[in-house]
Amino acid sequence: MTTLKRVTKILGLLILATALAGCSMFGLGDPKFKSDLRLKVAVMPFEDRAGVGGEVVGMNTAKLVAEKLSQSDHLLVVPYTEVEAYMKAQGIPNPLSQNTATVVGRGLGLNAIVLGSVTEISQVTTRKGWRKYFRFITNRRDYIDAVLISQVVDVPHGVILGSDTGRGEVMAGKSLEDFFLNDRKGSFTQASVAASMDQAVEELSENVLEALSRASWEGYITRVEGNTATLSAGTDVGIRAGDTFVVYAVADKITNAAGQTFSIPGNVKATLEAIQVSDKTSQLKILSGSTVMGEIVRYVE
Repeated sequence: MTTLKRVTKILGLLILATALAGCSMFGLGDPKFKSDLRLKVAVMPFEDRAGVGGEVVGMNTAKLVAEKLSQSDHLLVVPYTEVEAYMKAQGIPNPLSQNTATVVGRGLGLNAIVLGSVTEISQVTTRKGWRKYFRFITNRRDYIDAVLISQVVDVPHGVILGSDTGRGEVMAGKSLEDFFLNDRKGSFTQASVAASMDQAVEELSENVLEALSRASWEGYITRVEGNTATLSAGTDVGIRAGDTFVVYAVADKITNAAGQTFSIPGNVKATLEAIQVSDKTSQLKILSGSTVMGEIVRYVE
């Protein structure tokens, strides 16, 4: 190895060490949410559009994303087994569309459902990082790239809260030290694929969390009897006796090109207060106005 090449590689190691010392490791941030109540969320199995493992890859990816989201105190992530059981009972097939996700979500009292796909897991040969600036004295390296995409469906209104991407890229097959100190190419190994996927899941989960933070907490009236109504959530999301809720009248409805109909809220038509709260339901007293089964209830801070 020439002196110039050795100095260049040592310089690269120093640049890497400085960069790592100046930034934090991967960690799920927690943006400011609109409500103190926890949003009920489900993550569906990802579609394997990359063709690298079918249902196993899709299930494992969804499990990793769900685990990341569960780290947030603002979310209650419903196990997929519960979603799957409901879908089988109702005869709703997988994968879910935006429309069927709304149907399933309402049946389970969810605020949002995450749909996603694994779109790429590939090996590329290129220069990245500091190597891009030393093109004439450095070799290209092999990287494993992973790309995930997702849609966060707002269940009460059937709209998309966010369409997000997560990307991961790691050097293939060897440690960072090996890559800086020799010129051999890496290989498509299980460890490198897993590391790239972990980065993609981390980035995607942070983006999904940001999208969810923009949603208001809303539940559903499941029963009305006299001046009391039953709400589809309880202590599981943090509801306490004395909490207040409102029901908005529908000011207008619009239908898009895909045939989806959305309600535009108008004035408040009912005000309710939690008087008895159990694990997954709450009894609400109707303080003013009226409500019926199936209507959307919004939490008032």
